[in-house]
Amino acid sequence: MHNYRKILGVVIALVVTLTAACQPIQPMPEQTQSAAAATQDDATIAAKIAMAMRAAGPAISKDATIMDWPAEPGGEFVVLREGANRWTCFPPETYMPEGVAHPMCMDEVWLAFMKARYAHEELPPVTTPGIAYMLDGGGTASISDPFAREPAAGQAWIKNAPPHMMVLTPGDLSGYSHTPGPEPWVMYADTSFAHLMLAIPMPEK
Repeated sequence: MHNYRKILGVVIALVVTLTAACQPIQPMPEQTQSAAAATQDDATIAAKIAMAMRAAGPAISKDATIMDWPAEPGGEFVVLREGANRWTCFPPETYMPEGVAHPMCMDEVWLAFMKARYAHEELPPVTTPGIAYMLDGGGTASISDPFAREPAAGQAWIKNAPPHMMVLTPGDLSGYSHTPGPEPWVMYADTSFAHLMLAIPMPEK
């Protein structure tokens, strides 16, 4: 119970800070790109950068590195814009249908999570907390299989998730629900990718 309260206390403090920082954002000026990004035209890159920056407040996204997803599992992550802080933001994942995928911003711990997931490798034990934001909402193929790229037979794409943050923690998550809802719950439970999902009430636009 003490560990449960400690994790939840950290999460609540992060939500308060995040909500205060949520203001309209503008893309940074053009910066260094990876060679792989050269295959995309300037308008496409600019649109992906603008979309990626919607995932977090400006305190994070304005100086974040912007990356694009690999074209296939195990492929190369593409740098669209080099950043100046420890955060990386992505546009919506391309394998998902329109309206399901949404952008996200993450720290180095979560970036390792994503690289392992795309390489279909188990995530090494988490030793330090990791944070990711999806303030534009979210969707996915599965809440139980981190490697799923389409829903299981007879299942539909999961969409219209509210704005939320995701927390990787070395702490015990057994006290949390495995069912999506307004309370903190565990996604990818019983896998090395298990993490807390926490809905964030957003200010009225």
